[in-house]
Amino acid sequence: METERRKFPRIECRTGVQYRHIHQPSAVFATSLTKDVSAGGVLCLVDQFHPRESRLLMQITVPGVPAPIRTIAQVVWIRKQPYGDRYDAGLQFVEMVPEDRAQIKAYVDRSRTNPSS
Repeated sequence: METERRKFPRIECRTGVQYRHIHQPSAVFATSLTKDVSAGGVLCLVDQFHPRESRLLMQITVPGVPAPIRTIAQVVWIRKQPYGDRYDAGLQFVEMVPEDRAQIKAYVDRSRTNPSS
């Protein structure tokens, strides 16, 4: 049995996300969906390959939070989906204001306590 290494609890969550590589400030934000979320990071679907340790500027729509959460996230792992041209990417939040992290944590905690909300 594999030991859970995650620091933060994670929940399934399909919510909107916009992202672009941090070193391409003139690039248009790509849009996608998360698959799961925690106070430490997200799993999301991306349209192109981003090498491990790449940093992405992200805006995440969190249910119940009025404004998108902005963060810089680092690619921890990336895997091509078996069918299609998209990738699943595990992203760790590396820069985020504490209030935003607290809002994500509160959302995850609420969802874990009351999954139907």
